[in-house]
Amino acid sequence: MFVLLTFLFLVAAPLAVGLAYLFSPKRNFTWVIVVVGAFVAWVLTLLWQLRLPETIILVVWQPEQLFLQSVALHVDGVSWVYGLSLVTLCLAVVLTMPVRMTRVGALPAVGNMLLTALGLFAVLADNPLTLLLAWSAIDLTEVVVLLRAVQHPEQSERVVVGFSARLAGSLLALWTIAFYAPGALSWTDGALSDSATFLFLLSAALRFGVFPFNLPFESESVLRRGFGSILRVVGAASSLVLLARLPATQFSANLDFWMLLTVGMMALYAAWRWANGSTLLGSRPFWIIALASLALAADLRGSPAGSLAWGSALVLLGGMIFIFSHETRWLKGLVAASVFGLSGLPFAMTATGWESRLVGWDWSLVLFVPAQVLLMVGFVRFTLAPRDALSEAQPQGAQSVYPVAFVILFLVVILLGLWGWEGAGQVGHWQVGLVGTLLAVVLTFVLMRLQTLVPARLSDVEPARVTVRGIGSWLGALLWGGYRLLRQGSFVLLRVLEGDGGVLWAFVLLALVINLLVGGR
Repeated sequence: MFVLLTFLFLVAAPLAVGLAYLFSPKRNFTWVIVVVGAFVAWVLTLLWQLRLPETIILVVWQPEQLFLQSVALHVDGVSWVYGLSLVTLCLAVVLTMPVRMTRVGALPAVGNMLLTALGLFAVLADNPLTLLLAWSAIDLTEVVVLLRAVQHPEQSERVVVGFSARLAGSLLALWTIAFYAPGALSWTDGALSDSATFLFLLSAALRFGVFPFNLPFESESVLRRGFGSILRVVGAASSLVLLARLPATQFSANLDFWMLLTVGMMALYAAWRWANGSTLLGSRPFWIIALASLALAADLRGSPAGSLAWGSALVLLGGMIFIFSHETRWLKGLVAASVFGLSGLPFAMTATGWESRLVGWDWSLVLFVPAQVLLMVGFVRFTLAPRDALSEAQPQGAQSVYPVAFVILFLVVILLGLWGWEGAGQVGHWQVGLVGTLLAVVLTFVLMRLQTLVPARLSDVEPARVTVRGIGSWLGALLWGGYRLLRQGSFVLLRVLEGDGGVLWAFVLLALVINLLVGGR
């Protein structure tokens, strides 16, 4: 009941905004409506704990031979953590809108609510088919929004390439469902083989939403900070939830080694780019890829709870720093203190992040602990960056509500470390968390003494484009070259078919297809 009511308020608020505009176009009730809807949805998400676990069947396929799996939602500790994180971020985004925007527009406000609803549908998916449907809805929404926002053909190409990468992940998941997991009626029934688990891991890696490495906005500053953050986080969370659902599977020692090595290098590279970034929002994709890599590594080490811990940190702490646009002294201290959730210390949200099935010394920590240290240093660095003051220039109501968003985010970060799921109230591998935290403190102190922690150029103003060097640029050039080649090929084919000999070529192609089908028998 609480789950369905949560969806009701997330969807009803946008409808109410439309009705208010229809009957009273001169008055702007958008912000009040979405705040009420988001707050009620947040309270209802907290109440999910009263009925855990719970399964809600939405659609039963007829005939059953078409799909054995039904479209269903499952509420448990995993879906509650991700669901609470997403709804909390949605509430924080709408609470900070009056300060970040001169006028609260209907489209960003409504988009935040609907994207959060789609994200909830993904994290609540009870089986692979339901999750695949959620991925499709999120992908279509994202590509439509981004194509409407871009202004240049090159940016459109970046959108298409990013969509193609996520589509490849979805197609791989569909292939896995059809050939390796046709009987997996639920994530919890234990019907996934090792091969299916491996392929689902690859599909999630393709769908992390971190390539292309930057949102293609140049002048849409409102979308970049509020709606853009929701857009990125929902896409990442909808894929990361798959990692927490997969069973702890041990692959061959050789495969485990190379996978952990690859993911570790990816995490270290992205964390370095995050900590060394010149702009906050330009570095946002590196935050996502670094924490997604830590979540993937936790799953490879046999710790789905650790994967869930890093994933929730991605949503909550990332959302907090990305929407932190105006400051007071105590508010800056509160956001900086939230880095505790990333520390891996006892009773922190990520206390289970370093759990592993590996016996003895875990060599992969040589890569992942430095990545965690760089993430913490970058978080503090961007928190201490100069921002516009929360001054008398803003309306009195906006000044009062704005800090509440960060207090709620901070409280939820502390709450998830103490209560509500299997990773709460855990000591974890506190030695690893302590070493990482001490290294982050020392490195932060040294950089502050050298006065290089917060460069003067770091500001709220974003450049037109953030150049991606190294591995990302080579991969991007390769994919964009392939995309352009396919586009030119399709144009040539269309010209041939639309020309004078088009009918003849159509019959030739039809004969070729018939010949292939007959020969396949």
